[in-house]
Amino acid sequence: MKPWMVFVVLCLVSCSLVGCGKAPTSLRNGELKILTFNVWGLYGVADSIQKRFKEIPGRIDATGADIVTFQEVWHFELREYLIWEMKNRGYLYSADNTGVGVQTVPPARGILGNGLLIVSRYPLIGGTDRFDFSTFTRPEEYFARKGAIHTVVRLPDFEDVDVYAAHLGAAQFDDSKRDFNSQEENGIYVQSKELGSFIESTHHSSAVVLGVDMNSHVFKYSNVEQRYTQEPSRPWEFLVNGLGLLDTMNSLLGPEAGTQPTYTKLNPYVANGIFKNQPSECGDYVFFSQEKRSPRLVLKKSQIVFDQPVGPDKVYLSDHFGVLSSFRVVAN
Repeated sequence: MKPWMVFVVLCLVSCSLVGCGKAPTSLRNGELKILTFNVWGLYGVADSIQKRFKEIPGRIDATGADIVTFQEVWHFELREYLIWEMKNRGYLYSADNTGVGVQTVPPARGILGNGLLIVSRYPLIGGTDRFDFSTFTRPEEYFARKGAIHTVVRLPDFEDVDVYAAHLGAAQFDDSKRDFNSQEENGIYVQSKELGSFIESTHHSSAVVLGVDMNSHVFKYSNVEQRYTQEPSRPWEFLVNGLGLLDTMNSLLGPEAGTQPTYTKLNPYVANGIFKNQPSECGDYVFFSQEKRSPRLVLKKSQIVFDQPVGPDKVYLSDHFGVLSSFRVVAN
């Protein structure tokens, strides 16, 4: 059999198993739903990966999300599993550019890749841009290529939407000082500014969506008061005031958004983990931006999801909760 015939047979087999579905020709109820979710997929560190990943695709599909931005899909087989399972549920399009295999100096820098993935029910056009942060925060993050990826989603009867998935570094919480490492916090701020430059240089449309694990709360933490203040954290403030993005949770709830953490000791993976003494934080966000004079995406709802145990084993899907945001789409 000739090579091209083998390729055709493989395609037919794949279609019979997964289904060669078609992209929706219209938006469901005139809405667009964006989900961001850190799935905590790192062997040797994360708990119950097999049980959790068995549940994740179906639970995501049940939210009705149209576009999903993932963080911490660190391993090739986990990424391929999610792409396959999500495709089987109608998410026919995916974008990833991990940076694994890219030459670095020294060689081990960023060996894990960026762990980022985007899946969509609607077509993606063009390639997948990747940006790697110039620095890292905590010492163990030396091996991760944290940064961002970008793709363009084509919606029916609507202009294209620039979609970004990103993951910023984390700052260690010093138990003795009861405060975050200030140098590492500054590193997160530097990364937020680099992320802003990447978005400004790559977006094509007036509609921009960013799903990000920022590892930074909405507000600054006070080690004197041992709580978050009402003063915005520098990374969040830059993305909102410096770059002009809107935080979906904060846009709807205002300061109350700071009381709905996505990384919290209410999750047993956090309560029993190595960062159990760290204050809970709203570290995961859906941001969006558009032309203010003629908005095309009108925010309707934003909520925390995956904050309860699921399945026969009663597992939490990750050590993070997800954020699901719904928009009404104003057609062209």
